[in-house]
Amino acid sequence: MPRVLPLVLPLLLALSCAALAQAPEPAPAQEQDPAALKRAVDAKLVAAYDHMQAAARLRADPEQAAGAKARYLQAAAAYEGALQLLPELAKLPKLAARVALTERVVLYNLACARARAGETDPALKALGQALERGYRDLARLEADEDLASLRKLPRFVNMLERIQAKLAKQAVEAAKAELSEEALFPFDFQGTTIEGKPLKLADLRGKVVIVDYWGTWCGPCRAEIPHFVKLLQEHEDLVVVGMTWERGQGGAKTIAKVKAFAKEVGASYPMILLTKQEDLNKVPNLEAFPTTLFLDRQGRVRARETGYRDYQALKKLVDALRAEPAPAKEPEEQPEQPEQPRPF
Repeated sequence: MPRVLPLVLPLLLALSCAALAQAPEPAPAQEQDPAALKRAVDAKLVAAYDHMQAAARLRADPEQAAGAKARYLQAAAAYEGALQLLPELAKLPKLAARVALTERVVLYNLACARARAGETDPALKALGQALERGYRDLARLEADEDLASLRKLPRFVNMLERIQAKLAKQAVEAAKAELSEEALFPFDFQGTTIEGKPLKLADLRGKVVIVDYWGTWCGPCRAEIPHFVKLLQEHEDLVVVGMTWERGQGGAKTIAKVKAFAKEVGASYPMILLTKQEDLNKVPNLEAFPTTLFLDRQGRVRARETGYRDYQALKKLVDALRAEPAPAKEPEEQPEQPEQPRPF
């Protein structure tokens, strides 16, 4: 259950709980000096935190349900009190960014308090405001037990889908900036996969292609491969080719080792075993593994990543390439028509 207290207090002014308990009721925000305003916000957040903790303890006893609800409502009131003061606090020098972070977390916690109190509409409203202001911990949002009563509601589902779509679009736009407008360098390949099948880049035209230079001896390479497997499961127009470098070793024993690892991690995409240095020289300045190339539908290298990348980092580049229009089909050659005899 995420609460705002540990996050916000270091950003504002540290106060002891005892001192807060003795603090007088804060004056209107416009009459306060900066230190008093910070203390007032802290007091509201401490009170909200205490009410949430007390409510959680009461909730464990079914006979204390009414008491738990009352505590959740008190927590909500304290969060709302803090939210009323935050705009004034944001006007203080160098605090605007911190206050913005605080505001979205307080709104999220307010949604939790309202949801626990059974107030669905106010809870959804606060949650929507938190998302509008930049709350992005969607994994917590989908797992937080405080929001369990909202999670199956169509409004909650729609809200989550909208923010996920928005974030996906933003990720694609950001990834587009990482793509080179032209090919980074000339690149081509053809070879035989470890399954004995011929493969060349020209055959993959029209698809987004990831070419991964890796080896079974490389820990980061091994860790990255499940991400490629997941991407392939999600996108039918994606191809991954593993350019496997076992430090120049070849032969049946090496191929068997690569096959065994591929089976272990569920990697069924084609892999080509490289045994010559000139195979690596096709990629300029290839100095580390893994090195991953991202090719557009025309077979041009538009991005290059060196070292391990997590799933999201790989996905955003793939999505950016997939969003580009497919290349125009080359006109098919028409068979020559035999010359017709001219009439006399």
